[in-house]
Amino acid sequence: MSIEYHDLSCEQQLIGAVLMNNAAFAVVDDIIQPHHFFEVVHARIWEVAASLIGAGKLCNPVTIRSFLPDANIGTMTISEYVAALAADATTVINSPDFARIIRDLADRRLIIEVGQELQQSGERDNLVLSAWAVDYLDGIVAAQSMSGAPALDMDAALVRAVDAAATAYERGGKIRGLSYGLRELDARTLGAAPGQLIVVGGRSSMGKSAMALSIARNFGLGGHRTLFFSLEMGDVDLTTRMISDEMFRPGHRMSYWQIASGRYHESKFQEITDAAARLRSMPIRIEQQPGLTVAQIGARSRQYKRRHGLAAIVVDHLGLVKASGRYAGNRVYEIGEITSSLKELAKELGIPVILLAQLNRGLEARDDKRPTMSDLRSSGDIEQDADTIMLLYRPAYYLAKKEPAAGSAEFLTWTAEMEKLENVLEIGIEKQRSGPTGRVKLFVDIGANAIRDEVSEMDDNSQLSDRERADFA
Repeated sequence: MSIEYHDLSCEQQLIGAVLMNNAAFAVVDDIIQPHHFFEVVHARIWEVAASLIGAGKLCNPVTIRSFLPDANIGTMTISEYVAALAADATTVINSPDFARIIRDLADRRLIIEVGQELQQSGERDNLVLSAWAVDYLDGIVAAQSMSGAPALDMDAALVRAVDAAATAYERGGKIRGLSYGLRELDARTLGAAPGQLIVVGGRSSMGKSAMALSIARNFGLGGHRTLFFSLEMGDVDLTTRMISDEMFRPGHRMSYWQIASGRYHESKFQEITDAAARLRSMPIRIEQQPGLTVAQIGARSRQYKRRHGLAAIVVDHLGLVKASGRYAGNRVYEIGEITSSLKELAKELGIPVILLAQLNRGLEARDDKRPTMSDLRSSGDIEQDADTIMLLYRPAYYLAKKEPAAGSAEFLTWTAEMEKLENVLEIGIEKQRSGPTGRVKLFVDIGANAIRDEVSEMDDNSQLSDRERADFA
């Protein structure tokens, strides 16, 4: 016995309720669309009704009939059928329930179609097939989980705005989102706010990964459950960098290269395990599968939030995220699809999404290497979708390439300038939808993957002993 995943009675009751009282349409418009109806004639009636009501016109059996095809439904003309739907409608109160039943059945039909396609596609590549299935099924999950912001009259909207201003005053200028763990950056941005897409861009060796790991580590230390999508580095490399960052203090500093290569004194191993122990309880999950699509990132994030809760997402990086295939071959459109999808995900889940992005090589040819938003690859869509854009710049990286001959007069000047700039990381806040732009200067030690608020000299205890130096030789 076959199961029919449709309910014509519900479809008839919903259409009849709207024809009887157009106010019912506003209650269900965000739940159901024409393609959710099983009966083709019902889909057409709903489409016309939506068009008339959206234009501010009355929709009833008389006004709608001239827009419908001249056809018979059983023994009735379509005009007679529409009139019967309105006459038989019981109440508009149950309209949302009818709409949800119709929507759920439409989703069930789509799931069955996906299953049938999977069953009949033995010759297709498994990865391609699974990616296609995820795109379709994730669309259902996303649509079902989106609550949607309610429409508001001006008086209600103004009440919300005044309440928000009062809350901001009570905070006394304190952050409104998750703390980056960096005082100057928090002061400028008020933290990573829920629903925001925050883009962190930079050229190679500017500290993007260090910044992402520093943010994730500080989120984790604050008890905020974070998903870290690492599409480039593996878990061992990531956690080694976090350990190096954790050890960054006088007398304990070790670069992640030293830890990874084993070029450290035996006495340091206990410090490494101690640092790892301090980080063990951080609620951070690393997703390290390369080549994830933006739909897969969304699906995994929703699933994780349902099961465990979720406070933030970090994606490293934009250039390695795959689009759906809709715009295959056109990377500009693909970038737009990815950034808009991640922005929608941030709003849907009510959490910040931190997205790393590579900058164009063109800036390397400029005299002034300080980046601008136009240096973002496919910058138009990124600028449009991002709530905040932060671009990283390390002047010492470029100054090091201009090293003059040792012993020359220029060398002394260059050395003094290098000492001054060696640990400077400049963050240009190029866009901030709800705040000012500007620059923040932080301390960075790229080797240790450490980013801090203030430039401070490491004391003598941080220096390696002669014995340790011998071990590194």
